[in-house]
Parts: sequence; structure tokens; C-alpha cells
Amino acid sequence: MSIDVNEEAWNHVCSDHYSFDVQEDIYARFRFPFPMIPAGSKIVIYGGGIVGKIFLRQIQQSSYCMVRAICDQAPARTGIVEAPLIDLATLAGIPSKEYDVVLIAIERRDVAKEIRENLIMAGIKPKKIRWVDPRVHPEVPLGAVTQPVEQVHRTASHPARDFEFEADTRFGFPFSEVEKGSRVVIYGGGIVGKTFLVQALSDDYIQLLAVCDRKPAQTGIESLPVITPTQLADLPEDSYDLVLIAIEKELLAEDINDTLIGLGISEEKIKWVNPKV
Repeated sequence: MSIDVNEEAWNHVCSDHYSFDVQEDIYARFRFPFPMIPAGSKIVIYGGGIVGKIFLRQIQQSSYCMVRAICDQAPARTGIVEAPLIDLATLAGIPSKEYDVVLIAIERRDVAKEIRENLIMAGIKPKKIRWVDPRVHPEVPLGAVTQPVEQVHRTASHPARDFEFEADTRFGFPFSEVEKGSRVVIYGGGIVGKTFLVQALSDDYIQLLAVCDRKPAQTGIESLPVITPTQLADLPEDSYDLVLIAIEKELLAEDINDTLIGLGISEEKIKWVNPKV
């Protein structure tokens, strides 16, 4: 069995007309996890509700990847015609080579976890399943959107090169310790983390996926996604190469290292290098 992507349907999703109305700005509340999904990927979106529909529209506007299908418990009720609609049994019968990622488009972590377990039980390979908290601001209550829509759009598309802060010349990104082109999550949204961010992205040395911090809203970083340690632990380990601890004090870095390991992050993927120049 293969997924038949109807050309007319794909032309529809690439147009400005839809079979559904989300009745809100598509970048205000939820964001497609661009840094976690390679460009050009063939994806199946699991969930035809508001999150799935917003993901579909964001993909349409960015032409970032190919939606192979929408999977839902009740496909006919989604009202979507822009992509093939399938149920879990149908997805389970499709060869895994037909898609790269099954992206769970669900807001609640507990529901997403249950869906992941059902997907695995149905025979979907765990390494192909992704879930990232889709909320633009996961640290604030629903509906309390504080970031300007224009800024959210810029952040969702790609990291900006016009940073809202400057690098501190006391610190330096450990270029010699990090392989060029690595997919990196920087842990720490303070002055060291911000300095690493500016230096690494200005040089295009690494693929910086996100900044991780216990208090994302307090970092002031808007150039790319800022996630919590729990969200980092939810990411499949094959979606990043390195977690670089951007902390000045070694003892604190050791505590963070232990905390990350306790959350399930592989020790070999965690690195700290004295950031002082």
C-alpha cells in the first residue's frame, strides 16, 4: 500500500483557499516544529484538529515539507480535503519508506504520549514518531499570547541574524570541540548562551535547533525556539547531535549535566567546555 497524493489536493493546499477555517492567526498560538523536522521531509500529521490544521497552513505558507497524509481517529470529521485522510489502521499498512516522520499534532502531553504508544503498538517505528509541544509560549496559560505575530512568524521560519542582544567578548563558542554542521541545543539562556548563539549562527558553523532553559520566558531570546528541560527530554535523541551546556561555572554545569542525564538524555550527547576566552 502507498499514499496516493492527489495532485489536485496538493495544488489546493498550496493555494490560499482551504476547506476549513481556523478562525485565528495561524502563528499566534501554535508553531510547526521547523527546527526538529528536516526541510523537504515527507510527513504524516497525526491529528486533524486545530493544531493539525494550523501545522498544515504553516507548511503551505513556507513550502517547508510535503504532507503525505493526515491521520485521525475519525478522518471524515476533520473536514480537511487538502491531503489524503487516513486512520491508524491504514497508516500501519503503509510501508515506512513512504514517509519520514509521523508528527503528532496534539497540544496535551499526556494525550500525545498515549498516541505515541498506540502508534508503536500498530507497528510504526519509534524513531519516526515526533511530538513537540506546539504552543508558541508553553510557559504561559493558553490564550495569553505575549509575542507579536510578526515575531512569531519570523521565529518559526528561521533564526534571525539581527539579534536582540550582543555577544560578550569574555566568552567564546568552543568551535574546536563541536563538529561543524552538528545539530545543537544550547542549554542556558543567559549571557554565555546568548554569546554562543550569536557566534555560532553568525558563522553558520552549526545547525542550532533551540535554546533550553528552566525559565524560557525570562531569557528574552526570540531568535529561535526556547524550550524547557522537560521538552528537551521529549525530543527523540536522533533529532539532535549535542546538548551544549552554556554555563560559566563548572560546578553548576556538572549539576545540569546530572539533571539532564536524570531526564533521560544520553551522557555522550552532553558537553560542557569552559566558555572563558
